[in-house]
Amino acid sequence: MRAPDGRAGAGILGAWRFIFRGARRIRWWCRGFTIGAWRRWTAPTLVARAQYKWEDNRIGGSTAPIRTEAGWLVLYHGVETVNAAMRRVIYRLGAMMLDLKDPTKVIARCPHFVMAPEEYYERFGLHIPNVIFPTGAVVREGMLYLYYGCCDTSISLATVGLADLVRHVTG
Repeated sequence: MRAPDGRAGAGILGAWRFIFRGARRIRWWCRGFTIGAWRRWTAPTLVARAQYKWEDNRIGGSTAPIRTEAGWLVLYHGVETVNAAMRRVIYRLGAMMLDLKDPTKVIARCPHFVMAPEEYYERFGLHIPNVIFPTGAVVREGMLYLYYGCCDTSISLATVGLADLVRHVTG
């Protein structure tokens, strides 16, 4: 779903919610407004910030949140600086669970990434090596289909049982 300004979002608890990176590149914000009142934004709420070594450079949104019985499953990208002088980084996938009734509250978060560049096409590309960047997720018959970009040169698909991933995150 898209708001009039073009941002992707989801209708959660009667309001549109948007998760995006804040100005300092390590903050993640959740903003909402009442459906039908496009100009009434609420004040931004800090949802999460980078806290692990594998995301020391920044974190940011990935796919839209996925509603599960345990909460809102949020996948996000974390970027680790490997060599600052050479501007070398690694993009990985993290996962957290937000409260169903209060999606600004993190109720579980994996301290380790759940996916990382491994294949040749994920590690070597046109501009930036070592990048996986999920942008789309579909749940069908209990499976999560995760579509992700690889090094700005290709698109790939990963699958995982949704219940397995939720157990891993809430573990």
